[in-house]
Amino acid sequence: MKKISLIVAIILHSFLTLNALEVPRLSGRVNDYAGILSSSESSRLESEIRELEATSSSQIAILTIKSLEGDNLEDFSIRVVDKWKLGTAENDNGVLLLISLAEKSIRLEVGYGLEGVLTDAKSDYIIRTIISPNFRSGDIYKGLSQGVTGISGVISGEYQITRSDLSESRKSSSSGSGDGSSIFSLLFFIMFVLFSILGRSGRHRRGGNLASILILNSLLGGSSRSSRGFGSSGGGFSGGGFSGGGFSGGGGGFGGGGASGGW
Repeated sequence: MKKISLIVAIILHSFLTLNALEVPRLSGRVNDYAGILSSSESSRLESEIRELEATSSSQIAILTIKSLEGDNLEDFSIRVVDKWKLGTAENDNGVLLLISLAEKSIRLEVGYGLEGVLTDAKSDYIIRTIISPNFRSGDIYKGLSQGVTGISGVISGEYQITRSDLSESRKSSSSGSGDGSSIFSLLFFIMFVLFSILGRSGRHRRGGNLASILILNSLLGGSSRSSRGFGSSGGGFSGGGFSGGGFSGGGGGFGGGGASGGW
């Protein structure tokens, strides 16, 4: 029984670890690893975000990737902000706008300090009424530009989203990002079953504890290690500090606030 539990735990641990997408290097306010923006569009967005930061007192970054490669959108987004640490340590005022091209997925990750202002509902509204429509019409730059302007406007108080606006947004928010959530729910179900089996085997407590540790490490922390990355001229991404273009995170914290959507 102990051997079977350990084997299953090791297989699950290996699957989750290999399935986790590597977090790319923070190179600036606009990190277009999907290559969906022209150089001039990236430069304009960079300038726009820099100006908006001055009025909203927040740190905003855009990340585009070609594909999640089977990873969970929300899980990958959290790993990105945990590593990039957008916003300041004092105010936790960072915001990440993540785009995955292959899945047509959008994620808005909001720092702790902004969750009371840029709420989940308002984040959802910005995605569904501003970013997604522009993306569907093929204008990625406009969607990102107007999306960032909306984010900054909500934070600064210049852009008001009413309750009726939010009500309309909620009516169309039933789909969300179900596929990724379903996969993650399945993994937790597997973990629950394994724990139940291990719990009934008192004689194999040591083996059960080791299996539990492996599973928890996979689900909660081990996924940050990865053998997969994004293609670039230099191979993979280093895990060092982020100083590209003088832009780096300031130690801001995130707790999963924000919203997800698509186009």
